Amino acid sequence: MAKTAAYRNRIEVLQGTLDLLVLQTLQWGPRHGYGITRAIQAGSGERLKVDTGSLYPALHRLERQRFIQAEWKTSENKQRVAATMDAFFEYVAGDTGAFRLVFESDLTNEPAVRERVDRVTTDCAAMIALVIHEDTGLPDAEARLLAVSLVGMAQVSARFWLSEASGIKPLVTQGDAAALVAGLAWRGIRGYPLTDEH
Repeated sequence: MAKTAAYRNRIEVLQGTLDLLVLQTLQWGPRHGYGITRAIQAGSGERLKVDTGSLYPALHRLERQRFIQAEWKTSENKQRVAATMDAFFEYVAGDTGAFRLVFESDLTNEPAVRERVDRVTTDCAAMIALVIHEDTGLPDAEARLLAVSLVGMAQVSARFWLSEASGIKPLVTQGDAAALVAGLAWRGIRGYPLTDEH
């Protein structure tokens, strides 16, 4: 139990530090995600690298807490799907090993960790469902089901890729793996028509 509390405290400290770095960067004006990442990296003398798998959850966290007002847009849905898969595969392959620590260990048996993992999955699915609902006009329940399916596809395919990529030379590169899964997801989701507004 003490191990779980220590782990949770460490995660909260890391998230809080990233949140402060993001807020410090945004004090000079609005920036897109890549601009925030580059500013943090440059400001730290290239010692800190913030990947999209950490940055975007931080931006969503700050937006929920009303510290920032974000404008989330990508001009094409195909780009949205590809960006989502890229971010997930980048997180899975990240140097921190956070993905392996959570998903490939017995930590998910700890109730606090399981609750957090479930919450992140639910939050991701909710954000994707909102886009699906707005773009297609599908009812909320149907948009949620499709969103959870996309999140599940990303998680399962990334876990499989990670286990296959553990050799010296991966059979499929990270970029190619993300593009393949994004292509499959896009071919499936594009069958739903856009509403007149999109």
